[in-house]
Amino acid sequence: MTCKAGQAKKTFCLSEFASLAALYCRESGETNLRTGRSIVGRKTYHVTPASNGDWKVTGVGNSRASGVHANKADAVAQAKELAKSQDLGQVVIHSRDGKIQT
Repeated sequence: MTCKAGQAKKTFCLSEFASLAALYCRESGETNLRTGRSIVGRKTYHVTPASNGDWKVTGVGNSRASGVHANKADAVAQAKELAKSQDLGQVVIHSRDGKIQT
């Protein structure tokens, strides 16, 4: 992809940046949180609502939940313990509507 005519050579247009980022992600095997995948060397655990009203803990890249809990506090506690067991673990907590809590 190319930038519009007249853009400085030292800067990237958005399309070039996106292409470079995608290329890096494909070659390194790493991606970002927006896509739901882990960042370089980081293991991410998501606490999300389950369809039956429980809360589940799922590691990025795992096909199954690491745990299912009746309440959110227990799910967050498990996610924190799992993240602490990794060198660069992190926890992402979602609200009941699925949005990431800040």
